[in-house]
Amino acid sequence: MELIRRKWPQIVACLITAVVVVTFVVWALPLWLTLHPHLDGYERHEATNAARTGVAAVLVAIGATIGLLYTAQTYRLAGKGQIADRYTKAVEQLANENVSVKIGGIHGLGRTVRDAEDYRPVVASILAAYIRDRSIKSQEGDGPCVQCAPHTQKSDVTEALAVLLLLAKEHPTIRALDLHGTCLAGSDMMRKDLVDVQLNDACLVGTKLSGTDLRGADFENAVLKNAVLHEARINKGTLSEDQKDSLAKGTITWE
Repeated sequence: MELIRRKWPQIVACLITAVVVVTFVVWALPLWLTLHPHLDGYERHEATNAARTGVAAVLVAIGATIGLLYTAQTYRLAGKGQIADRYTKAVEQLANENVSVKIGGIHGLGRTVRDAEDYRPVVASILAAYIRDRSIKSQEGDGPCVQCAPHTQKSDVTEALAVLLLLAKEHPTIRALDLHGTCLAGSDMMRKDLVDVQLNDACLVGTKLSGTDLRGADFENAVLKNAVLHEARINKGTLSEDQKDSLAKGTITWE
C-alpha cells in the first residue's frame, strides 16, 4: 500500500493518458481513416461505424491480453512469495528444539527446491552445514571416529543427509558438498552423485558408497574402515595406502 501511495501521481497520469489515447483511437482515428473524397455522408457514416467497431475489437483484444499478462505476472509473484515463505518457515524449523519439527523443516526444504531451482544451491549448503553442526563430534585431538559408530547418528541428521543426497542426485549442478568432519558411519550413500565432495576428517566406518561418483572427493584424514566402495568412481591417488587397506573388499573404478 505504501508503494501505491508513493506512485499515485504517476498512476493517475497514466490513467488520464490512457483515456485520452483510447478516446482518440475509438473516435478520431476512424474519422480520419474514412476521409475519402468519393464517399457521401451515409457511406462515410457507415464506414466510420465499421472502423470504430474494428478498432474497439482490437482494443478489447489488447486489453484482454494485457489482463492475462498481468494475471500471469501476479500469479508468478504470488508463487515466489509463497516459496519464500515456505523456505523461511522451513529454515526456522531447523532451529526448533523438537527433533520432529527439525525433520519437518528438513523435508520442507526438500519440497521447496522442487518448485524453485534458484533455491537449490543455498538449500544444499544449508543442509550440509546442518549435518556438520548436528553431527556427532569427537573431542579435539581425537580421531574422527572416537564418538562416532554405525547406527549412533541422530535421526534428524540421517534425514538431512538423505534429502541432501537426493538433491545432489537429481540436480547434477550441485557439486562440492562440504561434509568434512562429519559422522557418517554406516550411512547408505550408494549410487549417489558426490563429485568434489569434501569428506576430509569424516568418519566413514562401514559407510556404503557402492556405485557412487566420488571423482574429485577429498578423503584426507577420513576413516574408511570397512567402508564399501564397490564400483565407486574415484580418482587415482585420492586414498592413502592405509585407507585402501581398511576398505571392505570390492572393486573400485579408478579414474
